[in-house]
Amino acid sequence: LEKECAAQIGSLKDEHRRQQRLFADERNKIARANHELHGLIAALEDQVDRLSGHRVSGLMAQVEQQGEQIQRLSQRRTLNQRTVSDANLADRRAKMYKERAETAEAQLLSYAAQNLDDDA
Repeated sequence: LEKECAAQIGSLKDEHRRQQRLFADERNKIARANHELHGLIAALEDQVDRLSGHRVSGLMAQVEQQGEQIQRLSQRRTLNQRTVSDANLADRRAKMYKERAETAEAQLLSYAAQNLDDDA
């Protein structure tokens, strides 16, 4: 009976060692898979960071282009305003010169009429 008990205990110990090895192997597989997953996650995070960086730099380039376009349009508007202002000034000057010419003509006609009356 003692030998049978010792044999069963030995068998149970062997089974226990076998189960421990299986659990250790499974634990190692899980640890390797976990390590691989962490590596993949880190790679994906790096890729997301790069893509975000490209997106941000792309958006920054668009903002810069739009800023340049606003500056060009502002310059064009300023030139257009100067052109309109210059045209308005030229128009006012033309009207002023026309009024002066009409005034001078009227004065000349008045002067000529007075001289004709005086001579007659």
